[in-house]
Amino acid sequence: MRRLGIVSWVVFLVVCTAGCGGTTSSSLRTDRLERYPPPPGEQRLRSGDRITIRLLGATQNIIEEVIDETGDVKLPYIGSVQIGNLSTDEAENKIERAFVSNGIFKEGAIYVAVVPPASEFFIEGYVHRPGPYNFTRSITVTMAISTAGGPTEFAHDRVVYLVRGGQRMKLDMRRIRDREDLDPLVEPGDIIKVPRGMF
Repeated sequence: MRRLGIVSWVVFLVVCTAGCGGTTSSSLRTDRLERYPPPPGEQRLRSGDRITIRLLGATQNIIEEVIDETGDVKLPYIGSVQIGNLSTDEAENKIERAFVSNGIFKEGAIYVAVVPPASEFFIEGYVHRPGPYNFTRSITVTMAISTAGGPTEFAHDRVVYLVRGGQRMKLDMRRIRDREDLDPLVEPGDIIKVPRGMF
């Protein structure tokens, strides 16, 4: 009787191995995401998060981007992908599908990791040195733009946008220059956008 039980287990394991042999890591991840959704308290990607995407086996295997105020991230070859409010597992799966469906990379070649923006803010647009900057206390939007080398000759002379937590605020820089108390303090993860002027 005991021997029959052992044989039954061996047969069961062989059947399972044969059935799972053709399953890819991508399909396993998709199945896991569908059957076991992230718990409600799990951290979600949001505007201002800086993510690192590792393309395993690619020539340029690391891409760093910031999620914009609409929840999109711009990626080479495929353009914008909406990943705002997704977990990192969900974002990895969605980005991989986008690359694979466009014939850029094979399945299993994508890994997405979130770099916490707690010590950085970002300046984009028409400044001399756009990019991420280390956060320091008591820095204002005007000071942050100066840190980035100031606006270029093509920058709008009045409008600047401050993106925080998915919300975009329009700032009147002429009023701020006249009243320093209107100059908002920068918070970690903020994105400051200096748009092109109207010519």
